[in-house]
Amino acid sequence: MASVELPTKMILSVILLGIVGCTAEQEAAKTEEKPAVSKTAEKGDAVGKKPAPAEPKKAEKKTPEAEVPVSAQSETLSDTEQSGEARVTPDNPEAVLSSRDTLLPDTIQAARINRNETKIPYTGVWASNAKGCAQIDQDVYDGFAVITLETVRTFEEVCEISAETPQINPVTLDASCSAEGETNPSRLIIEMVNGQNIKLKHEGTAGFELTRCQLPPG
Repeated sequence: MASVELPTKMILSVILLGIVGCTAEQEAAKTEEKPAVSKTAEKGDAVGKKPAPAEPKKAEKKTPEAEVPVSAQSETLSDTEQSGEARVTPDNPEAVLSSRDTLLPDTIQAARINRNETKIPYTGVWASNAKGCAQIDQDVYDGFAVITLETVRTFEEVCEISAETPQINPVTLDASCSAEGETNPSRLIIEMVNGQNIKLKHEGTAGFELTRCQLPPG
């Protein structure tokens, strides 16, 4: 049987077609195995993949505030602190008495009492307002009280203290009060509003509020 000789170019074409076909099949197989990837996935996030849950933030530990000791808040206890309250009221610079040589002895005595030593905060010189302090012992002025450890003097009367209810606000004083030539037993009630203000009244009356007066410098 006579052999048929194929041209060389035809043989090469057949070989090339076979190689190209194999390569195409391999590429197709790779494409099927490789999942579709979106633009987002190209940046590192796979399509359809749920985002990893965020790590819970650790609760910040709060450092408890250090308690400020009473000694750091004020070098000395105010009158209201001695009576159980924690308010501190500064002196009123306008509440100043007249010059010392025009004041009565009990007024000077009351104004000089060291309340941190006696622990009796209501002692002192008091007026219905700051400007009234300068009128005490000067003119006819009825809005004042001079309170020492033994007496309470107002415009209308002078009371001698016989007993008190200690460490209570308001405090109740048993007293013997003299007015217009008569002396009668009475009960005085003094309430510390703050370090610079009190309410003073006789038991059963409305009373009135007073502000603390200071001696002038010098």
